Amino acid sequence: LESDTIFHRKYFFQGNEVLELVRPFAIDDYPFGLFRVGLSLRSYNNVSSAFDIQMVLLTVALFGMLLVGLLYFNSRQKRRQITRQYSEIKLTTSTIFDQMTTGVAAIDINKTITLVNRAFEDIFGVDSVLDQKWNDVITSPEIAIDRLKIYSNKTEEFELTLTINNKTKILLMAVSEVVYNDELPSGLIVVVYDITELKEYQRNSIRKERLSEMGNLAAGVAHEIR
Repeated sequence: LESDTIFHRKYFFQGNEVLELVRPFAIDDYPFGLFRVGLSLRSYNNVSSAFDIQMVLLTVALFGMLLVGLLYFNSRQKRRQITRQYSEIKLTTSTIFDQMTTGVAAIDINKTITLVNRAFEDIFGVDSVLDQKWNDVITSPEIAIDRLKIYSNKTEEFELTLTINNKTKILLMAVSEVVYNDELPSGLIVVVYDITELKEYQRNSIRKERLSEMGNLAAGVAHEIR
């Protein structure tokens, strides 16, 4: 009663939570009095509870969005990194593959060339053979697709002498089947190397060796005659 400050308290009145505000006052008729106001907190508690639920849901939603954003950003970074690494590997592999002196070609089950390098095209004197039928590109009957399947049963490479664009070439070839997951063969890999010059070098080397032996023999005979 002697204070001029507004006091407040919360308590239960008839089963409801109430916020009560109290302030002393004094007038002529009532030198000592208390002004009391009670406010029901039911609506406030309902709004507060709903607000708390909304804040929890909003927090969960924001956290979920943040988590999804982080995962997306991380996956995007990894995808870029994988794409960059794949491009680098593909470029390096393609460069090495095209710069090989050994010809390589892959044939699928439909007898279509699915992979080929520049060395292969140079050896057979063809161009732009990718996605074309093997027998339409390689016209030599010795290495028709049916013959290649027979050659694929061999465990070692073999030599063939072919006439390609009116030139006789000696080729060292190897053919193997492509098998995925221990299933039926699904294609062929053909590896070919042009050994024409190597054979010529060997013939020249043998010829020189024989000439050298004949020279030594002639020198020995001349020595004996003398």
